[in-house]
Amino acid sequence: MQVIASKVLVIFLYIAVGFVANKLRVLETDAVDHLIALVLNITTPCLLIYSICGKSSIRADTFSNTIIIIVLSIVMFIVFGTISVKISRLFSNKTNDQQNVLSVAMVTCNSGFMGFPIARSVFGQVVLYYSVIQNIACNLYLFIGCMIQLNLGESKDSSGKSKTISKETIIKPFKNVVTIVYICSFLALFSGIKIPTPVMDSISTIGDTTIPISMIIIGIQLGDCNFRALITDKDLILSSLVCLVLEPTLAVITVWFLPLNNILKLTIALSFTYPSAVLGVALAAGEHKDTKLMSEAVAMSTMLSMITLPIWIMIISHLF
Repeated sequence: MQVIASKVLVIFLYIAVGFVANKLRVLETDAVDHLIALVLNITTPCLLIYSICGKSSIRADTFSNTIIIIVLSIVMFIVFGTISVKISRLFSNKTNDQQNVLSVAMVTCNSGFMGFPIARSVFGQVVLYYSVIQNIACNLYLFIGCMIQLNLGESKDSSGKSKTISKETIIKPFKNVVTIVYICSFLALFSGIKIPTPVMDSISTIGDTTIPISMIIIGIQLGDCNFRALITDKDLILSSLVCLVLEPTLAVITVWFLPLNNILKLTIALSFTYPSAVLGVALAAGEHKDTKLMSEAVAMSTMLSMITLPIWIMIISHLF
């Protein structure tokens, strides 16, 4: 437990570095886009390649566990999505669009951008591998299920035409760099293709930088938040607590009673403890929804996760 606590502390020290750097104007908000591009297009793909292709051997249950995590995670996202929609309707002082935005903020989780570094640094390679698998389900729900949630209560668009889920929405999760790396890495893993050691060593070194850079980015973003404005919005606080307390609790209870090995239970439960996904802001912008509210929801949940995430990591590591 002490080892876990020290690793969690290191993660949050990285966040503190980003926060202080922002406050001292060493790294301002305009640096975030470039750092995110670096993480999403270079360091995270390298981290994934090493996590997947760097496995020295494939256990007999690796493929079946992969399918179990994807299917179970999708089912849980659908259930949690339904719950988040029901709860969002309690925010009577918000418009329908704003309720939909908050429902998305409640169900999405930053299990990739924030989750991969934490899974790797705190729990190691095996949990990172299965976290990568879980994130596939997360992305599928994010780009399909959340698109439906954002448009609930609206049958027509601004031109009067009935709204449908476009082909582009369905294929979008499969067009980004990370997804392409997923697919290629799994093909290499299950076909027995080995990457030369010098290349793998370079990939590993680059991938390891994902951990500090990702956390520093979160620190920079928190440094630019108007905390006073955030903490006065009760709906934002409630939606964040649903994301960070209710849904992780339901996830832990669910996996506790399932006949799965502890690594799978830990991975699935851990994946639902993270704050709202930053990609939710991009989705809201694409659907012409309230991006300001979505940004505030992401910021609030990220800020509160500084308290809840270490607690959940301790609980989950003790249970599983």
